[in-house]
Amino acid sequence: MSDSARAMAGRVGLGLIEGNLRFQRDVFEPRRAAFEQLIEGQTPRALYVGCSDSRVVAELILDVAPGELFVVRNIGAIVPHSDDLASTSLGAAIDYAIHVLQVPDIVVCGHDLCGGLRAIVDGTSRVGSHLERWLRKGSSDVKGFDLLDHVSEMSLEELVERFVSVQVDTLGDYDVVAEARAEGRLHLHGAVYDPRTGKLRIRQDSGGFREVSPVEARASLLPPP
Repeated sequence: MSDSARAMAGRVGLGLIEGNLRFQRDVFEPRRAAFEQLIEGQTPRALYVGCSDSRVVAELILDVAPGELFVVRNIGAIVPHSDDLASTSLGAAIDYAIHVLQVPDIVVCGHDLCGGLRAIVDGTSRVGSHLERWLRKGSSDVKGFDLLDHVSEMSLEELVERFVSVQVDTLGDYDVVAEARAEGRLHLHGAVYDPRTGKLRIRQDSGGFREVSPVEARASLLPPP
């Protein structure tokens, strides 16, 4: 191993490098043709907006292959309002997903046991912290009702569901999203993943969430190509 390789190993950790070696041997090589096809470009079936939580891996819980999802992750799966400077990164992903990749669906997926929201509920995240300020960017619904000001009035599960609903509704205010929906070429979806069971609860037209099996959820969220 060269000096530069040793330095990288020291920074990243041998465990991650060994993981990549296993990936090359056990995953990449047996499926080389599929990975080489992805070099030519990507045609994902949906833009997925999810939480950074390490337990919630979109491709794993929806059982999709590389190239099938265009993924954006942040703390809380937040969709900042389109006129907020914080929307630049997500807005760029939305623009690219709709105009270039022409995805037919956008999925916002929150999850139970959310550490960010639990910190707010438990009072362990101080007011004015980066965490609290970030979650505030996604906590107000279209009527100006701020969920974080009413955490004592709902369970964490309800808070997560209502947070997801707010993000989906906020997405609809992005001009590019509104235009694509008006033309009938884009659909928005909300879901909550339960790490304890592996199941999804899907947002219904009524605004509530209904638990479905993973197979049914995948069919509902991501129609066959």
